[in-house]
Amino acid sequence: VTAIASRSAERARQWADEHQIANSFGSYADLIESDCVDAVYIALPCAMHAEWALAAAVRGLHVLCEKPFAATAAEAKRVADACEAEGVVLMDGQMWPHNFRTQEMLAAATRVGPIRRMH
Repeated sequence: VTAIASRSAERARQWADEHQIANSFGSYADLIESDCVDAVYIALPCAMHAEWALAAAVRGLHVLCEKPFAATAAEAKRVADACEAEGVVLMDGQMWPHNFRTQEMLAAATRVGPIRRMH
């Protein structure tokens, strides 16, 4: 992690200091416009995901966005298309496949039969 942004420059700097992060910004736009990041992690309220994912993509930044990364299918397509056009990676923050409990759940589920589909 090389930078953090917040709506408050003071809060961003405090968090950065506590976690030994070199750069902090008092706005998301300032972070995206800086040259100190190659990718962004978007953990803002859901209604802001697509807006900032698009802004990051246009700037050529890879995007890891918490779910959902868009409110509608059309909005999701705009984000995905922008990322593809800019040649950047778009990933949603789905972590459950990587959680140790997922393996336990799968093992338990297979005892009752084969798993055909997971969502």
